[in-house]
Amino acid sequence: MSNVVPLFTPDSSETPVEPADAAFTVFWAQYPRRRAKADAEKAYKGLLKCGMAPETILEAVAALVAEITKEGTAMKYVPYPATWLRSRVDDYLNPEVEKPVTGPATVRVRDGVTERFLPGAGWARDWS
Repeated sequence: MSNVVPLFTPDSSETPVEPADAAFTVFWAQYPRRRAKADAEKAYKGLLKCGMAPETILEAVAALVAEITKEGTAMKYVPYPATWLRSRVDDYLNPEVEKPVTGPATVRVRDGVTERFLPGAGWARDWS
């Protein structure tokens, strides 16, 4: 039995990179706060399974980065990537329409959930 040669020996250099993994790598490089990578990758792949294009996610990240830069938001207030992907990515898909520039708090209902726009913080669920 010592003369048995396996038909296939895995070689790490020949392992193909999946498109989802490559797209996540680009997302990870652009997202401003890099924490909990495995959880973020799981959330990212979940969005891809729901039909969201990687380009759309990157556009939302660019809008988030622009908002952080414009408002001077401290990194401790930027959500972890998985949290942002699961609950806030939609807020950045069309920022000109979604957020009022000035004025008092605005109320909207999305998917049966009441949300309020808080200046400097964005949309938040109304827990009252």
